[in-house]
Amino acid sequence: MYIVADKDLTYGNKAHLVSLKQEPTEKRCFSFWYHMFGQGGTLNIIIRTDTQNSTIWRKSNSQGNAWKSGMRTIRSEDPYSIIIEGILGSFKGHVIAIDDIEIYEEECPHPVACDFEADFCEWKPQNWILQTGQNHIPSRDHTTDTRTGKYAVLSESNGRLISPDYNYTRNDYCLNFWYFIEGDRGTKLQIIKSQLTSESGEKVLWTQVGEPDVKGQWEHSKASITGISNGNYNIVIFGCKKNESTVVAVDDIAMEDEVCSPYGSCNFERDFCTWRNLRYPYSIGIEWSRSSGPTTTQGPSVDVTTGSVEGWYVYVTGNTELVWERAVLESEILHYAPTACFTFWYHMNGLGLLKMVLVNHTDSKIYNEVNIFGNQDDNWYQVKRLVKDLPPIYKVRFIGTRERTSEIALDEIFIQPDSCTDPTVPTSPLTDFPLSAWDCDFENGDSCGWINGGAWVVQDGRKALISELGPTLDHTRKDVLGRYAYYKPLNGSGHDLISMEIDTSNQEYCFQFWYYLHS
Repeated sequence: MYIVADKDLTYGNKAHLVSLKQEPTEKRCFSFWYHMFGQGGTLNIIIRTDTQNSTIWRKSNSQGNAWKSGMRTIRSEDPYSIIIEGILGSFKGHVIAIDDIEIYEEECPHPVACDFEADFCEWKPQNWILQTGQNHIPSRDHTTDTRTGKYAVLSESNGRLISPDYNYTRNDYCLNFWYFIEGDRGTKLQIIKSQLTSESGEKVLWTQVGEPDVKGQWEHSKASITGISNGNYNIVIFGCKKNESTVVAVDDIAMEDEVCSPYGSCNFERDFCTWRNLRYPYSIGIEWSRSSGPTTTQGPSVDVTTGSVEGWYVYVTGNTELVWERAVLESEILHYAPTACFTFWYHMNGLGLLKMVLVNHTDSKIYNEVNIFGNQDDNWYQVKRLVKDLPPIYKVRFIGTRERTSEIALDEIFIQPDSCTDPTVPTSPLTDFPLSAWDCDFENGDSCGWINGGAWVVQDGRKALISELGPTLDHTRKDVLGRYAYYKPLNGSGHDLISMEIDTSNQEYCFQFWYYLHS
């Protein structure tokens, strides 16, 4: 089910899906998948009883061009209905979609995740409270980006926010979170791993302090949590401040079952990592979006990480009538200093400009620009730059400025301290073999002497784009003009592709091939 901004539905229009009335419950898991693409818009999950409506889950703005999982544990002493509310944004073609709704008679997994819209999600607050942005700092939460959205804020000089007990079955996790700090260096936020049954006590995993004269804003970061298999740990968010005018707040906590990527680095295979789009006036008319495979414009057909149509990258996209448009992608706060190496891959077609700039977090001074001008043809190119004399705290921005028919894409951002060494990009191990009479890449449009029973068709990616059957790129050329053998059985046809006879009496052979399987 979906709603889309078009001539019939426009900005602010609402649509509702309402469930049948449910029986009261102490714990019931409501699970679903959602897709939100385009600027603006909100998706709400609301519990309606005879006496009130309560919003238990909310997402706002573009969440990338991909399906994402959502869930929330429902607790209600009264009969209730579930309302899925979609509110369209201002982006023409903005889409909100819902799929695979399920309800389980048990608590949702991963109770560590929390957006604080309804409650503390079983986190135990000690001198932390929930508040909205109305008449407070910060004036908006991160989840909904509204004055009515909630977040957790430190209410006393120091306090702890303690995660629920969780059955940790893996050794490595990554805690993602958003935080807000406004105050001097006496203001502090820490992520702590606390072992409940050991004398080793607590270990500080991440620390951020305030900066005098720097206005607070929501920042994204993460903390690697290792060595916690077989449980008995809590995660503690510790905050301290010197006076009432300073602020420490957190929002949108999530635990991922994987090792954190290095700070500032991202291959975009799963999400934006800790990078984010900056809005107007930084960006004008467009934004950076995740995509895989060929785009509808002049974008890349494969990514850098996997070299395939299944791999993900980010590219500048929009739907405006402006002649020139600008999108700004910003990193989390970085501390790699005084020397760091910045590596990224870019793809540019048409008129455009891609900039990488470093921004001093304390005075907002922009320095050390990298400028790349289009047109760069249909290839990925790598940029690697060693930067010295870095400030102790800064951010990186990628600024894409384009004419509305051109394209700019980014992938494999890798930032490391000190010298430039090549980042490890996963590849399949290959061995060079001498040519033989049985080799075939199908580029000549035939089967190279292999006997075709009739069910194998040699085609290129253009046919797959039209029929939606088969890969849109071959492996040899990695483009839509490359050919491959596609299995397309017909009534009465043979299913085999048989080689010429091979004499194995004098030597051994290695049979190597690439395959694509999707059903």
